[in-house]
Formats: sequence, C-alpha cells, structure tokens
Amino acid sequence: MDLVLPYVSVDIDGEPRDPSAPDMGADEFVLDGGAVLDLKLEEISSPDARKCQDQETITISVTNNSPMAIQSFMVEWKILGLEQTPIPVTTFIEAGETLSIDVGNYNFAPNTYYDLEISLTEPNGLLDDNALDNTIINSYYYLSDATIQELQDDCDGTTDLFVKKKTDVTYEWSTGDSGYKIEEVNAGTYEVTVTDGNQCFLISSITID
Repeated sequence: MDLVLPYVSVDIDGEPRDPSAPDMGADEFVLDGGAVLDLKLEEISSPDARKCQDQETITISVTNNSPMAIQSFMVEWKILGLEQTPIPVTTFIEAGETLSIDVGNYNFAPNTYYDLEISLTEPNGLLDDNALDNTIINSYYYLSDATIQELQDDCDGTTDLFVKKKTDVTYEWSTGDSGYKIEEVNAGTYEVTVTDGNQCFLISSITID
C-alpha cells in the first residue's frame, strides 16, 4: 500500500502538493478544470527581423487559455542567453482573449545578431498549469549602414570602394562584383546592394569624378 509522505511539499514538477490530500504519485495535478491557469505566448511581434528595421520596443501577443481572467504575470527574457531583469505586467485579459502588450525597450545595436528568448510565468501570481506554450525564441538582425566609402592609394592614385564588412550578408555591385570591396575604379557612378539572411537589403550609390 502506498503511503503519503506529509513532509514532501512539492511534486516532480516543483508544483505544491495539497497537504490535506496529496496525490499518491509523483505528479500533483488539478482535477478541477475550473482552476487551471494557462497563459500562452502566441508570438514576439516586435522586434521582427522580417521588417528589417531598427526596432527597440519589445511587443508580445498573449492568449489567456484559462477559464478565468488573468490580471498579472511576469515576463522573463534573455538576450543572447543572458538573463535580463524580469518585467512584471499588470493588465486584464479575459478568458479566451488575446492581447498585444508592449513589455519594454532594448537598445538593439545595428548589424548585430540577437537571440531573444521570452517566457511567461506566474499568471495571477501562481503557477502556469501548461508551461509548454510559454516560451518563444526569436532571432533578430537589422542592417543600418551600407554607405560606400572611398580608399585612395597615394602611391599610384587609384581608388577603391568598399562598404563595412559584415557577417552573413551578400554584396552585389553594379560592376558585377560580389565582395565588400571593389578595386581600382574609374570615374562614374557605382551602386551596391547589401542583403542579409532574412532577405533584408539596403542599396547605396556613389559617384566618382
């Protein structure tokens, strides 16, 4: 016969056990469906790498799958795997409702890749009964500079053109070249298209007299 150990206060998931009538098994769960709390993170709306823009506001879309209203929760987030200060959110989400919520800002540097991880915790200050849909990880990158610069050779008087060298981007010059630099150009107008892995692109041109 199984024995209930009253001094075991949490189950295998770290959820509190009912001290008056704990489950015999290792996992405590709620049989009353009306008491289930389930807050789902639908998406990270911003920043969105598909928009290819400088975006500093972090916006999320949240659905309340609980049978009761959610009035508060915590946003835990990481940048490049580094934990940031959790953000408390106070709002009112009806049962079944989806809301778009601005949770804060971050100074995303240009021409830099980021992994942004966001998790929702503590709906109404309690444990979420379905934590499997609480976390999303997005990659974010935006181009901000494709300015063509000149490099003069004082020895032979030739001119090279270049843009800042970046990782994981392609270069397409009007000359047909595909590197970040073209050498010994003549007078004329030159154009370069810089494209990243998300198909975001910038076009820049310069005229050499």
